[in-house]
This record gives sequence, C-alpha cells and structure tokens, in this order.
Amino acid sequence: MENTDYERPNTVSGLNAKRKELVKLLGNITAEAERVRTSIKHIDACVALFDPNAKPLTTYHDGFIPRHTAPKGHLKRFILTQLREASEPLSARQIAEAWAIDQMIETDTETLRLLRKRIGISINTIKHDGLVVSVGMDGPSKLWAVKKGDH
Repeated sequence: MENTDYERPNTVSGLNAKRKELVKLLGNITAEAERVRTSIKHIDACVALFDPNAKPLTTYHDGFIPRHTAPKGHLKRFILTQLREASEPLSARQIAEAWAIDQMIETDTETLRLLRKRIGISINTIKHDGLVVSVGMDGPSKLWAVKKGDH
C-alpha cells in the first residue's frame, strides 16, 4: 500500500505507534492508581472497625487537579459580590457565566457545566454560613440572593 498523503510516512507511522504505546501506558497507570485507591479505602475501613472515631488521613490525591481553580476564598467573594450587585436573584448558571467572563475562560458546554457545579457547591457552603438564601426557582435552577441584613 503506497502512502502518498505524507511527506514522511515513516515518521507519521512512528509517531502513531508511540502515541498508541503511551495511551496503553496511561490506561495501565490509571488502572494501577485505582487499585491503590481501593486498597487505601479498604485499609481505612479496617481501621474504622477498630477505632470508629478515627478519621482517615488524606495522603493521596483522588484524581487530577481540576482546571479553572481559584485561590482560596476568591470564588466565595466573587459569588457574594455578584449577588450583592444584582438587581434580582441569580442562578448558579448566571454566576458561572459571569465567572467565565471575569476569568477569561473559553466556555463550551462541558466547561460551563463544570463551573456551574463548582459554583453551586460554593453557594451551598455560603448558605450554610448563613450569608445567602434560596428565593425560588427559575425552571430547574434555584435562584439565590444575599440574606437580608447582610449587605
């Protein structure tokens, strides 16, 4: 079979072979990491049998570092500022869109979904701190506002 599409077909073939090798290696590493995580969880469960009050140490990372992370407290301040300056209650999606603009993040559907989830989690944390309240629904989305007296 003659390959006239590439100027250097052997180079392309070699790179494709190397890519295939690396994909296989990544799969093996991911599987091994999952086995180690499972073993750690089993050991934590055994420790809990003997000491129910023991809290497992967090000495391993449960995945890859997520993209679009913010310095500690920055997202909370941003959410509270958005809610204080808004003329009406906002949904997590509206805040996520504002965050993407503020941080100059290119938003596709998946990125926006991830940001909305992170902002929703932050809003729930802020709600437990007593700073915001849910004030209704806009379709499937909760609407949030700053708690009265906390401006």
